[in-house]
Amino acid sequence: TSIVYVTPGGYAKNQDPNLTATSNKTNDIWLDRFTFPATKPSNATTFSLSSIGNNAIYYNDADLTIPATGLTYNIANSTIVYVNGNLDIKGRITSTNANGLLIFIVKGKITIDPTVGVTGYSTVGGFTTNTVPNIKAGLLSLDTIEFKSNGKSTDTPIILQGFIISRKNLAFNRDLGTNNSQYPAHVIKYFVRSIPNIRNLPVNNGLESYDVQWNYE
Repeated sequence: TSIVYVTPGGYAKNQDPNLTATSNKTNDIWLDRFTFPATKPSNATTFSLSSIGNNAIYYNDADLTIPATGLTYNIANSTIVYVNGNLDIKGRITSTNANGLLIFIVKGKITIDPTVGVTGYSTVGGFTTNTVPNIKAGLLSLDTIEFKSNGKSTDTPIILQGFIISRKNLAFNRDLGTNNSQYPAHVIKYFVRSIPNIRNLPVNNGLESYDVQWNYE
Protein backbone atom coordinates (compact mmCIF):
# COMPACT_ATOMS: atom_id res chain seq x y z
CA THR A 1 0.00 0.00 0.00
CA SER A 2 1.19 3.53 -0.60
CA ILE A 3 1.00 6.63 1.54
CA VAL A 4 -0.28 9.56 -0.49
CA TYR A 5 -1.07 13.20 0.16
CA VAL A 6 -2.60 15.73 -2.20
CA THR A 7 -0.76 18.99 -2.85
CA PRO A 8 -2.57 22.36 -3.11
CA GLY A 9 -2.14 22.16 -6.86
CA GLY A 10 -4.18 18.99 -7.03
CA TYR A 11 -1.34 16.56 -7.64
CA ALA A 12 -0.72 13.43 -5.60
CA LYS A 13 2.78 12.74 -4.34
CA ASN A 14 4.01 9.46 -2.91
CA GLN A 15 5.49 9.77 0.57
CA ASP A 16 6.82 6.25 1.07
CA PRO A 17 10.60 5.85 0.73
CA ASN A 18 10.16 2.20 -0.28
CA LEU A 19 8.28 3.07 -3.48
CA THR A 20 10.05 2.83 -6.82
CA ALA A 21 9.44 4.58 -10.12
CA THR A 22 7.74 1.45 -11.48
CA SER A 23 5.72 0.40 -8.46
CA ASN A 24 3.18 1.96 -6.12
CA LYS A 25 3.21 -0.94 -3.68
CA THR A 26 5.31 -1.56 -0.61
CA ASN A 27 5.75 -4.92 1.07
CA ASP A 28 3.24 -5.15 3.90
CA ILE A 29 3.30 -8.37 5.92
CA TRP A 30 -0.29 -8.19 7.11
CA LEU A 31 -1.74 -7.49 3.66
CA ASP A 32 0.37 -10.18 1.99
CA ARG A 33 -0.79 -12.75 4.54
CA PHE A 34 -4.44 -11.72 4.57
CA THR A 35 -6.78 -14.26 2.98
CA PHE A 36 -10.45 -13.87 2.13
CA PRO A 37 -12.69 -16.41 3.90
CA ALA A 38 -13.66 -19.21 1.50
CA THR A 39 -17.06 -19.57 3.14
CA LYS A 40 -19.22 -17.38 5.33
CA PRO A 41 -17.59 -17.09 8.77
CA SER A 42 -19.54 -18.71 11.57
CA ASN A 43 -19.98 -15.36 13.33
CA ALA A 44 -21.23 -13.55 10.18
CA THR A 45 -24.76 -12.99 8.91
CA THR A 46 -26.03 -12.31 5.40
CA PHE A 47 -25.65 -8.66 4.43
CA SER A 48 -28.60 -6.40 3.60
CA LEU A 49 -28.41 -2.76 2.53
CA SER A 50 -31.55 -2.02 4.54
CA SER A 51 -30.35 -3.37 7.88
CA ILE A 52 -26.84 -2.60 9.18
CA GLY A 53 -26.09 -3.29 12.83
CA ASN A 54 -23.35 -2.02 15.11
CA ASN A 55 -20.23 -4.12 15.82
CA ALA A 56 -21.49 -6.69 13.33
CA ILE A 57 -19.88 -8.94 10.73
CA TYR A 58 -21.71 -9.54 7.45
CA TYR A 59 -21.04 -11.71 4.40
CA ASN A 60 -22.25 -11.03 0.86
CA ASP A 61 -21.73 -14.10 -1.32
CA ALA A 62 -21.85 -12.28 -4.69
CA ASP A 63 -21.06 -8.96 -6.35
CA LEU A 64 -22.46 -6.00 -4.44
CA THR A 65 -23.69 -2.67 -5.82
CA ILE A 66 -24.31 0.47 -3.80
CA PRO A 67 -27.16 2.03 -5.83
CA ALA A 68 -27.22 5.59 -7.16
CA THR A 69 -29.68 6.43 -4.37
CA GLY A 70 -26.83 5.82 -1.93
CA LEU A 71 -26.45 4.10 1.42
CA THR A 72 -26.84 5.73 4.84
CA TYR A 73 -25.92 3.87 8.03
CA ASN A 74 -26.00 4.61 11.75
CA ILE A 75 -23.45 2.72 13.82
CA ALA A 76 -21.42 3.89 16.82
CA ASN A 77 -18.31 1.78 16.20
CA SER A 78 -17.40 -0.39 13.21
CA THR A 79 -19.09 -3.06 11.13
CA ILE A 80 -17.40 -5.33 8.57
CA VAL A 81 -18.96 -6.46 5.29
CA TYR A 82 -17.15 -9.27 3.45
CA VAL A 83 -17.95 -9.16 -0.28
CA ASN A 84 -17.21 -12.40 -2.12
CA GLY A 85 -17.05 -10.66 -5.50
CA ASN A 86 -16.75 -7.10 -6.76
CA LEU A 87 -18.03 -3.90 -5.13
CA ASP A 88 -19.53 -1.24 -7.42
CA ILE A 89 -20.21 2.09 -5.69
CA LYS A 90 -22.72 4.09 -7.75
CA GLY A 91 -24.01 6.34 -4.93
CA ARG A 92 -22.89 8.05 -1.76
CA ILE A 93 -22.10 6.14 1.43
CA THR A 94 -22.88 8.36 4.43
CA SER A 95 -23.11 7.98 8.18
CA THR A 96 -25.38 9.70 10.70
CA ASN A 97 -22.98 8.90 13.56
CA ALA A 98 -19.62 10.68 13.60
CA ASN A 99 -17.94 7.78 15.44
CA GLY A 100 -18.97 4.88 13.22
CA LEU A 101 -17.32 3.36 10.15
CA LEU A 102 -18.56 0.74 7.71
CA ILE A 103 -15.70 -1.44 6.42
CA PHE A 104 -15.90 -3.38 3.16
CA ILE A 105 -13.49 -6.29 2.68
CA VAL A 106 -13.72 -7.20 -1.00
CA LYS A 107 -12.30 -10.24 -2.76
CA GLY A 108 -12.60 -8.63 -6.21
CA LYS A 109 -12.39 -5.10 -7.56
CA ILE A 110 -13.82 -1.93 -6.03
CA THR A 111 -14.99 0.73 -8.48
CA ILE A 112 -16.36 4.17 -7.64
CA ASP A 113 -18.66 5.64 -10.28
CA PRO A 114 -17.66 9.08 -11.68
CA THR A 115 -21.04 10.47 -10.63
CA VAL A 116 -20.11 10.09 -6.95
CA GLY A 117 -18.45 13.32 -5.88
CA VAL A 118 -18.70 16.96 -4.90
CA THR A 119 -21.18 18.56 -7.27
CA GLY A 120 -21.15 22.25 -8.16
CA TYR A 121 -17.79 22.75 -6.44
CA SER A 122 -16.38 25.21 -8.98
CA THR A 123 -19.35 27.60 -8.83
CA VAL A 124 -20.15 27.72 -5.11
CA GLY A 125 -16.76 28.54 -3.62
CA GLY A 126 -15.19 25.13 -3.92
CA PHE A 127 -14.84 22.72 -1.01
CA THR A 128 -12.57 22.09 1.96
CA THR A 129 -11.41 19.09 3.96
CA ASN A 130 -14.34 19.80 6.28
CA THR A 131 -16.87 19.26 3.51
CA VAL A 132 -19.14 16.27 4.22
CA PRO A 133 -17.49 13.21 2.61
CA ASN A 134 -19.13 11.58 -0.39
CA ILE A 135 -18.04 8.19 0.91
CA LYS A 136 -17.49 7.38 4.57
CA ALA A 137 -16.17 3.84 4.61
CA GLY A 138 -13.10 1.69 4.90
CA LEU A 139 -12.31 -0.03 1.59
CA LEU A 140 -9.98 -3.04 1.37
CA SER A 141 -9.66 -4.92 -1.91
CA LEU A 142 -7.56 -7.93 -2.79
CA ASP A 143 -7.71 -6.59 -6.36
CA THR A 144 -7.82 -3.00 -7.67
CA ILE A 145 -9.58 0.06 -6.26
CA GLU A 146 -10.52 2.42 -9.09
CA PHE A 147 -11.93 5.93 -8.98
CA LYS A 148 -13.54 6.05 -12.41
CA SER A 149 -13.42 9.05 -14.73
CA ASN A 150 -16.00 10.29 -17.20
CA GLY A 151 -13.15 10.60 -19.70
CA LYS A 152 -13.81 14.22 -20.57
CA SER A 153 -11.49 16.17 -18.21
CA THR A 154 -14.64 17.44 -16.48
CA ASP A 155 -14.77 15.04 -13.54
CA THR A 156 -16.11 16.04 -10.15
CA PRO A 157 -13.73 15.75 -7.17
CA ILE A 158 -14.46 13.15 -4.51
CA ILE A 159 -13.96 13.13 -0.73
CA LEU A 160 -13.58 9.79 1.03
CA GLN A 161 -13.29 9.50 4.80
CA GLY A 162 -12.04 6.19 6.12
CA PHE A 163 -9.20 4.30 4.44
CA ILE A 164 -8.36 2.60 1.13
CA ILE A 165 -6.13 -0.48 0.90
CA SER A 166 -5.50 -2.45 -2.28
CA ARG A 167 -3.29 -5.47 -2.75
CA LYS A 168 -2.86 -4.71 -6.48
CA ASN A 169 -3.36 -1.07 -7.42
CA LEU A 170 -5.00 2.24 -6.50
CA ALA A 171 -6.26 3.89 -9.68
CA PHE A 172 -6.87 7.63 -9.22
CA ASN A 173 -8.34 8.41 -12.64
CA ARG A 174 -10.33 11.61 -12.14
CA ASP A 175 -9.34 14.68 -14.09
CA LEU A 176 -10.71 18.13 -13.28
CA GLY A 177 -9.29 19.69 -16.45
CA THR A 178 -8.70 23.41 -16.03
CA ASN A 179 -9.55 23.10 -12.30
CA ASN A 180 -6.64 20.74 -11.58
CA SER A 181 -4.51 23.69 -10.47
CA GLN A 182 -7.11 24.80 -7.90
CA TYR A 183 -8.68 21.66 -6.46
CA PRO A 184 -7.59 18.09 -5.73
CA ALA A 185 -9.49 15.44 -7.69
CA HIS A 186 -9.25 12.89 -4.85
CA VAL A 187 -9.29 13.69 -1.14
CA ILE A 188 -8.70 10.76 1.24
CA LYS A 189 -9.23 11.57 4.92
CA TYR A 190 -8.04 8.85 7.28
CA PHE A 191 -10.62 8.00 9.92
CA VAL A 192 -8.65 8.08 13.17
CA ARG A 193 -11.07 5.79 15.02
CA SER A 194 -10.61 2.95 12.54
CA ILE A 195 -8.25 0.87 14.69
CA PRO A 196 -9.88 1.58 18.11
CA ASN A 197 -13.28 0.68 16.66
CA ILE A 198 -12.06 -2.68 15.34
CA ARG A 199 -11.21 -3.72 18.89
CA ASN A 200 -14.93 -3.61 19.70
CA LEU A 201 -15.80 -6.17 17.03
CA PRO A 202 -16.37 -9.86 17.82
CA VAL A 203 -13.22 -11.99 18.05
CA ASN A 204 -12.03 -13.72 14.86
CA ASN A 205 -13.27 -10.81 12.76
CA GLY A 206 -10.46 -11.32 10.23
CA LEU A 207 -8.79 -7.93 10.63
CA GLU A 208 -6.89 -8.22 13.90
CA SER A 209 -3.27 -9.28 13.76
CA TYR A 210 -0.40 -9.38 16.21
CA ASP A 211 2.44 -9.25 13.69
CA VAL A 212 5.31 -6.89 14.43
CA GLN A 213 6.75 -5.24 11.34
CA TRP A 214 9.85 -3.03 11.28
CA ASN A 215 10.37 -0.48 8.52
CA TYR A 216 13.99 0.70 8.41
CA GLU A 217 14.89 3.94 6.64
